[in-house]
Amino acid sequence: MYSTKKHIPFKIVYYEAYLDRQDAIERENKLKHHGSVIGHLKKRLKNSLSKQPSQKGGV
Repeated sequence: MYSTKKHIPFKIVYYEAYLDRQDAIERENKLKHHGSVIGHLKKRLKNSLSKQPSQKGGV
């Protein structure tokens, strides 16, 4: 995935989608305003965040 800022390619490792806008807003507010939520999310993704990108374009 390409970034809008030059020289910074990003790879999506986690994505949340909500059918209801209010649910999405509440989740976003929790992520922004409660540090413990970010910590729990990082724990859930620790293996994904620590892996190096594969040379063959794998997951």
